[in-house]
Amino acid sequence: MCPHLHKSLFDAMPEKKQLLWNTRSLLDAGNYILCLHPSCNYFGNTKEYDTYHCHLHQQGTKHAIVLKLSPLHTLELWCNSCVKAVGFDGFASHVNQGLKTEHYFMKKLVQEIATFDPAKDSDVLQACIQKGRQSIELSLYQAQFRYSNTHIVDKDWYDAWLLFISGKSTICPGSLTNEKLFISSEKLDPTLTLGKDFELVGSLTRWYIERVYGIKDKIISANDLPNDADYCRMIHKIKIRQQINQANRYPPDITIE
Repeated sequence: MCPHLHKSLFDAMPEKKQLLWNTRSLLDAGNYILCLHPSCNYFGNTKEYDTYHCHLHQQGTKHAIVLKLSPLHTLELWCNSCVKAVGFDGFASHVNQGLKTEHYFMKKLVQEIATFDPAKDSDVLQACIQKGRQSIELSLYQAQFRYSNTHIVDKDWYDAWLLFISGKSTICPGSLTNEKLFISSEKLDPTLTLGKDFELVGSLTRWYIERVYGIKDKIISANDLPNDADYCRMIHKIKIRQQINQANRYPPDITIE
């Protein structure tokens, strides 16, 4: 587990949320970092490589934990001292207890800063977080298939997510659950249909969902489907969709409200 994680990082969350969501547009070009040390108000950007920028900040202040905001690292917790994305397990099916604890801490911290509490946060801040999230996630949706493998998610959750990021709904879909897609704890139902029962998201989106929304049960990569007769039809449909996405470079357009 990253030794630089500490519960004191939660102490200044109200101030960090104000700084993050009210300061500037998160869609501007460049790489941003928000220092999460309770006594630090650093929120900066650079045209240079973002890890190098983080290193400069860490050298001057000795603050290890930051929140990264860039096209490929949106709302990602990063440790400058360990030089790694906090809680990232490479989508491994089995991880050690230390990394599980780190992943849990990371999710609590990211979700604290990426969501609002109607009882504590002002109407203005709530609106800023909602619009900021919608903009961030729409950009993620548009870019997700350029860099990565695809992963299987429940169609109902996916549709609710599209309604949110398009501005047609103000309600976030909540944690992702794929329970309906499995016939046992480990086996995906081979009779499922792409576009009816499930949809595909890229690795960038999967990692974002894990951090910001959370995943209640499990999610699998399309590349991990068993190569046997039961899954031939599903794999064929997925490969066709992947080829279409790669050819178009973008997923299908969605109407923005």
